[in-house]
Amino acid sequence: MIYFPSAVKKYDNQISYWSSSPSSYGDTIPDRKSGDEHDWSVWFSFKPFKKYGINTAPFVSEYGMQSFPEMACINSFAESSDTGIYAPLMMHRQRIQMNWIKPGYNGTNNMEYYINMYFKKPKGFNDFVNTSMIMHAYGLSNAIMYHRINKPNCMGSLFWQIDDCWPTMSWSTVDYQGQWKPSHYAVKKAFQPIAVFVVCDSLMARIYAVSDIKKDSSLNLNWKLYNFDASILRQDSLKFILKAGASVLVSEINIQAELKNLRNLILRAQLKNNTSIISESDGLWLTFIDLTLEVPKLKVTAINKKKYSISSDKLALFVFLSEANGQRYSDNCINLLPNEHKIIEVLHSSNNFEIPQIHCLNER
Repeated sequence: MIYFPSAVKKYDNQISYWSSSPSSYGDTIPDRKSGDEHDWSVWFSFKPFKKYGINTAPFVSEYGMQSFPEMACINSFAESSDTGIYAPLMMHRQRIQMNWIKPGYNGTNNMEYYINMYFKKPKGFNDFVNTSMIMHAYGLSNAIMYHRINKPNCMGSLFWQIDDCWPTMSWSTVDYQGQWKPSHYAVKKAFQPIAVFVVCDSLMARIYAVSDIKKDSSLNLNWKLYNFDASILRQDSLKFILKAGASVLVSEINIQAELKNLRNLILRAQLKNNTSIISESDGLWLTFIDLTLEVPKLKVTAINKKKYSISSDKLALFVFLSEANGQRYSDNCINLLPNEHKIIEVLHSSNNFEIPQIHCLNER
């Protein structure tokens, strides 16, 4: 019998055999210095999302957060009487048991823990479902952002998981019915070949540009600092060359002067290639749990059967269109400034055209 390491060495000595994931060089346990790491310190050890950016492994080959699926998926297996957060049927569908934390503790308890870390307490089951999906999107996009801006220390990021084998709450970004959760749109944007990321701390905004392509790129960075009524407080733009495969801190912005009088600030950064926006990112200084967001009037207007215009009269965060009507969109899980209009294309649709439901964080 020929084992894999000796077979690789015998038939192709130009490549190396890697025995397992996760492991470090020399077939040793993960050490975050070489090889790959499964980083479950955030989900299983109650760490905040910024932990994804601390002591990052060369390749983070597994990490994730849980969420509920869209209500349309839940309604396919549950009656209204079954839809409490901890109702017996929901507990049956929750397959991760974490009894080492305390007896009876499971993935739904952990979702609630992370929701309460970042967001105001949900009001009822539907609100919990939507907030879990928003938390899921926020957690995964933060992980990918921190992994990518840490290039070349980290050169790979692979989240768990994409899809489900039955209707359930899980780590998936696509539910059992094939509907994309907001997180799937969020990770799609976070993994763009060229991406911009905004990282905010107490007084600063740091804007990073990351490339995963094999040639240099000539780019324009435009950023604007807004208050929540969309008044522009400050703005700037610059041209720069983003080297192939690089992660670069493009701009550091001190906003101490603005923060003296106003905390409700949002910074939007856009990367442009000629005149086209290729990536966009927003940064906030208040955490979502501390934000006072007005309930907006969200509007979805059908331009035709292939395009929608969506808008809001107030700042609206984590705006997402439901896929319960069988539609797939060019973009979703977005932030809208007051009176901003964004065009969303319908990439896939069922035979029955209908205006989709729209949700956002502010509804809470």
